[in-house]
Amino acid sequence: MISTSFITGNYNNYRITRQIFEGGMGVAYEGIDSSNKSVIIKAPAQKNDSNDIFRRTKLEIEAKILRELLTPGNNHIVKYIDESRTNNNFYLIIEKLSDETLKNKVAKRGPIDEQTTVNYLQALLNGLRYIHSKNILHRDIKPGNILFNSHGQPVFIDFGAAKDGYNDLTQFRSQNSPDVTQIGSPPWTCPHQMQGFLTSSCDLYALGVVLFYMLTGVEPIKHMNAIGCLSKKPREIRSGINKNISDLVDLMVDPNHTKISTVDDVSNYLRQGSVAAFGNPCIVINGVKHEIHDEIDIGRVHGPCDNNCFQIGFKTPPKIAITEGNDKFVSKHHARIWKDKNGYCWIQDLKSKNGTAIYRSGSYRLLSPGQKELLLDKSLVALCFNPQRGAYLTFTFHEK
Repeated sequence: MISTSFITGNYNNYRITRQIFEGGMGVAYEGIDSSNKSVIIKAPAQKNDSNDIFRRTKLEIEAKILRELLTPGNNHIVKYIDESRTNNNFYLIIEKLSDETLKNKVAKRGPIDEQTTVNYLQALLNGLRYIHSKNILHRDIKPGNILFNSHGQPVFIDFGAAKDGYNDLTQFRSQNSPDVTQIGSPPWTCPHQMQGFLTSSCDLYALGVVLFYMLTGVEPIKHMNAIGCLSKKPREIRSGINKNISDLVDLMVDPNHTKISTVDDVSNYLRQGSVAAFGNPCIVINGVKHEIHDEIDIGRVHGPCDNNCFQIGFKTPPKIAITEGNDKFVSKHHARIWKDKNGYCWIQDLKSKNGTAIYRSGSYRLLSPGQKELLLDKSLVALCFNPQRGAYLTFTFHEK
């Protein structure tokens, strides 16, 4: 138990009323603010060992991510309320949701009916679309990390494992290989994520496994094979499940993301019962697909090009513009992708400030300024790469 029951935040004061959870990384309390509104207060576990700094940093990163995701229009991401450094400790104050996780709901009552499952899926897709648009990856989507708001709608919680640009715990976990992450919860987590091949599509894989659990009420580990695919379709486990929604699970729970790689892919499938085919290669960046017809530049969002752009040979802003807020790690003109006359696609770093790297044989390799490299199907590219901090923004290339 912490040494005080009263917390002074940046915006309000809080009183702890009871402890509701204690784990290896942190402690969660229920509390009330000065108007008697219930809140949840999270604090890092303090064990006076070498991991105390890691546990505090983990919670501070979670607070930063939830501040960035705070928006009145999205009710499917747990809401940041406040933070505090009372008594030289760190506290994160978030909204109070239901006491029952999605995992507990299914474990107690069995499979969720198909229409409710689809409603839950659509709500979670809306939350995930916004998360990915901010260059944030949740990395630990599972039924235990989904609660419900006062309207009975599902809400993503626990962003302690999330990656937000360079804000990542990988460097604490693996000082020698910062580009390899072991964060996640098998069997819910895409196996490629566990190997360091991290993209926004990995969150969709995890959501597909959650969909399987909602439809069948069965723990996925019972039907997960060695390569991370399900050995049985939901309708083979529970009769009466619609074929289209059963097939959607298979499409999502695919480590290679062959058909489903964005939230919009899933949304389109729910509307049309099929996945739209692309006639051209494409890249998936910040959860959005962009077709490559000829030449396409990627860079930081900016208005009309100025003298700084002109001096390095650019006259118009990039076709794919990355919004960063105050970070500004991505250069205004960062990288170029183009398709040659034979249909092959190439990438070139445009002498960017923080580099472009490509993932090959288990690690990232920085491209030399101006160097071009052939893109292979499912190539993983990082805009901005630091050997100590890892990848800032990743995207994948798909031949079709």
